[in-house]
Amino acid sequence: MRKAIIIGGGPAGLSAALRLQQIANVAATVYELRPEPTTLGGAVGLLPNGLRLFRRLGVYSDLVSRGSGHSVFTLRSLNGGIVTTQDLVGRVREQNGGVGYLRIKRTDLLDVLLRASQKA
Repeated sequence: MRKAIIIGGGPAGLSAALRLQQIANVAATVYELRPEPTTLGGAVGLLPNGLRLFRRLGVYSDLVSRGSGHSVFTLRSLNGGIVTTQDLVGRVREQNGGVGYLRIKRTDLLDVLLRASQKA
Protein backbone atom coordinates (compact mmCIF):
# COMPACT_ATOMS: atom_id res chain seq x y z
CA MET A 1 0.00 0.00 0.00
CA ARG A 2 1.30 3.43 -0.93
CA LYS A 3 1.33 6.25 1.61
CA ALA A 4 0.60 9.96 1.42
CA ILE A 5 1.03 12.84 3.83
CA ILE A 6 -1.58 15.59 3.79
CA ILE A 7 -0.91 18.87 5.57
CA GLY A 8 -4.12 20.39 6.89
CA GLY A 9 -7.13 18.70 8.42
CA GLY A 10 -9.74 21.06 7.03
CA PRO A 11 -12.44 20.07 4.55
CA ALA A 12 -10.02 19.91 1.60
CA GLY A 13 -7.39 17.85 3.41
CA LEU A 14 -9.89 15.35 4.84
CA SER A 15 -11.68 15.06 1.48
CA ALA A 16 -8.36 14.40 -0.25
CA ALA A 17 -7.45 11.73 2.30
CA LEU A 18 -10.82 10.03 1.93
CA ARG A 19 -10.69 10.04 -1.87
CA LEU A 20 -7.11 8.70 -1.95
CA GLN A 21 -8.16 5.84 0.32
CA GLN A 22 -11.26 5.10 -1.75
CA ILE A 23 -9.89 5.10 -5.28
CA ALA A 24 -6.14 4.64 -5.08
CA ASN A 25 -5.63 2.40 -2.04
CA VAL A 26 -3.37 5.06 -0.53
CA ALA A 27 -2.99 5.25 3.24
CA ALA A 28 -3.16 8.97 3.96
CA THR A 29 -1.86 10.53 7.16
CA VAL A 30 -3.32 13.96 7.85
CA TYR A 31 -1.37 16.48 9.93
CA GLU A 32 -3.29 19.34 11.51
CA LEU A 33 -2.06 22.20 13.67
CA ARG A 34 -5.04 22.03 16.04
CA PRO A 35 -5.66 18.97 18.25
CA GLU A 36 -9.39 18.89 17.41
CA PRO A 37 -11.81 20.51 14.94
CA THR A 38 -12.36 24.18 15.63
CA THR A 39 -15.45 26.32 15.42
CA LEU A 40 -13.37 28.93 13.59
CA GLY A 41 -15.46 30.01 10.66
CA GLY A 42 -18.81 29.00 12.20
CA ALA A 43 -21.09 27.65 9.50
CA VAL A 44 -20.19 27.10 5.86
CA GLY A 45 -22.37 27.07 2.78
CA LEU A 46 -21.94 24.17 0.39
CA LEU A 47 -22.94 24.79 -3.22
CA PRO A 48 -23.85 22.15 -5.83
CA ASN A 49 -20.28 21.47 -7.02
CA GLY A 50 -19.14 20.72 -3.48
CA LEU A 51 -22.23 18.67 -2.69
CA ARG A 52 -21.73 16.54 -5.81
CA LEU A 53 -18.16 15.86 -4.66
CA PHE A 54 -19.43 14.83 -1.23
CA ARG A 55 -21.96 12.55 -2.93
CA ARG A 56 -19.08 10.82 -4.76
CA LEU A 57 -17.21 10.54 -1.46
CA GLY A 58 -20.24 8.81 0.07
CA VAL A 59 -20.89 11.38 2.80
CA TYR A 60 -23.69 13.42 1.21
CA SER A 61 -26.55 11.92 3.24
CA ASP A 62 -24.61 12.35 6.50
CA LEU A 63 -24.02 16.01 5.69
CA VAL A 64 -27.66 16.61 4.75
CA SER A 65 -28.81 15.06 8.03
CA ARG A 66 -26.62 17.49 9.99
CA GLY A 67 -27.06 20.63 7.89
CA SER A 68 -29.97 22.67 6.63
CA GLY A 69 -31.08 23.74 3.20
CA HIS A 70 -32.56 27.14 2.54
CA SER A 71 -35.31 27.80 0.06
CA VAL A 72 -34.88 31.56 -0.29
CA PHE A 73 -31.76 33.62 -0.91
CA THR A 74 -31.87 37.25 0.28
CA LEU A 75 -29.14 39.76 -0.53
CA ARG A 76 -29.01 42.74 1.81
CA SER A 77 -27.21 46.06 1.56
CA LEU A 78 -24.82 47.37 4.21
CA ASN A 79 -27.64 49.33 5.87
CA GLY A 80 -29.82 46.19 6.09
CA GLY A 81 -32.17 46.92 3.23
CA ILE A 82 -33.14 44.08 0.91
CA VAL A 83 -31.46 44.27 -2.50
CA THR A 84 -33.07 41.12 -3.91
CA THR A 85 -34.87 37.98 -2.79
CA GLN A 86 -34.88 34.88 -4.99
CA ASP A 87 -35.73 31.23 -4.75
CA LEU A 88 -32.21 30.62 -5.96
CA VAL A 89 -31.91 27.33 -4.13
CA GLY A 90 -34.96 25.79 -5.80
CA ARG A 91 -33.73 26.87 -9.22
CA VAL A 92 -30.21 25.62 -8.53
CA ARG A 93 -31.57 22.30 -7.24
CA GLU A 94 -33.60 21.81 -10.43
CA GLN A 95 -30.58 22.58 -12.61
CA ASN A 96 -28.24 20.28 -10.68
CA GLY A 97 -30.06 17.00 -10.39
CA GLY A 98 -31.61 17.59 -6.99
CA VAL A 99 -28.47 19.03 -5.39
CA GLY A 100 -28.97 22.54 -4.07
CA TYR A 101 -27.39 24.51 -1.24
CA LEU A 102 -26.57 23.25 2.24
CA ARG A 103 -25.53 25.21 5.28
CA ILE A 104 -23.67 23.22 7.93
CA LYS A 105 -21.55 23.94 10.98
CA ARG A 106 -17.87 23.64 10.15
CA THR A 107 -17.34 21.24 13.05
CA ASP A 108 -20.13 18.96 11.74
CA LEU A 109 -18.60 18.98 8.26
CA LEU A 110 -15.19 18.06 9.66
CA ASP A 111 -16.69 15.38 11.92
CA VAL A 112 -18.47 13.68 8.99
CA LEU A 113 -15.31 13.74 6.86
CA LEU A 114 -13.10 12.53 9.71
CA ARG A 115 -15.39 9.62 10.55
CA ALA A 116 -15.64 8.60 6.89
CA SER A 117 -11.88 8.70 6.40
CA GLN A 118 -11.34 6.61 9.54
CA LYS A 119 -13.77 3.97 8.21
CA ALA A 120 -12.20 3.85 4.72
